[in-house]
Amino acid sequence: MKRDSLAAGWTLLLATLLALGFNQLRSEGIPLVAKEPYPIFVPCPETMEEAAKVSLADLAGSSKAPSFPAGTLLIDARLPERFSDGHIEGAVNLPYDELSGVGEEEAARIRARPGVTSILVYCDGWEEETDPAKRYDHPPSEHLADELKSLGFENVSSMQGGLKAWLERGGTTVKGPEGTP
Repeated sequence: MKRDSLAAGWTLLLATLLALGFNQLRSEGIPLVAKEPYPIFVPCPETMEEAAKVSLADLAGSSKAPSFPAGTLLIDARLPERFSDGHIEGAVNLPYDELSGVGEEEAARIRARPGVTSILVYCDGWEEETDPAKRYDHPPSEHLADELKSLGFENVSSMQGGLKAWLERGGTTVKGPEGTP
């Protein structure tokens, strides 16, 4: 048995070396390492309708400070600690985690809220950063908005620029404990 395992290991090693060698001989070898990082937990675009992105300039109209239409539920996709440090007044906290997603309990609480006609999701707004280390390819607010759309919620948008853009446009924040949907 030990001899069979050893033979299988040598065969695998030889096959790997041959494959790598032949790949080098090809004029357009198959890249063995991705040239740029790519998101793993992004839903397939063919099966999901992307949530809209709302610019704060669209919400502000002629005034500097943005305001939200009646019936808009603001959802803060940041961690509870960040939410407590400062959030848009009236927002609820629903931290987005790609691995666990939105649970049925959270979705049911959102559906049970009276008078909600639209949902606007925001996060820190790091997608606008010029420093690549601080920038998201797809910010948590976009992922959360897309997931809410996939769960059947309508009129779901993500706020372009997030909390950073909100503050730059003259918006204010309030401090306080975590609010739930």
